[in-house]
Amino acid sequence: MNANGFKRTLACKSFQKSSTELCDALTGLTRRLCTEFIDPLTIEPILANIPLDKGNGEVRPIGVGEVIRRITGKCVMRVIKQDVIEASGSLQLCTGQKSGSEAAIAAIHRYPCDAKHL
Repeated sequence: MNANGFKRTLACKSFQKSSTELCDALTGLTRRLCTEFIDPLTIEPILANIPLDKGNGEVRPIGVGEVIRRITGKCVMRVIKQDVIEASGSLQLCTGQKSGSEAAIAAIHRYPCDAKHL
């Protein structure tokens, strides 16, 4: 199911009990991921990416569990956002900005790096 399917299932009143049960299941999953050690092998379907051959030797990963990862990640960040902002302090990691961490990572990748300075 893609993001639109999840959004419809979680928010649409016509799903009634199924919508509530899915919300409860996602809540339980998120809580466990944040509070317990989970063997990565047991949650492989959530972490998996399938390589798609684009031709010319290029491969594009397709996120199988991407929607669930994004839902749980957004829920967690909604709760701990201020703590992350305070913890990062003066490190200037774009905390508090939409897609800030992705922008920071992209900037680092563009920065020419000399291995002897590492």
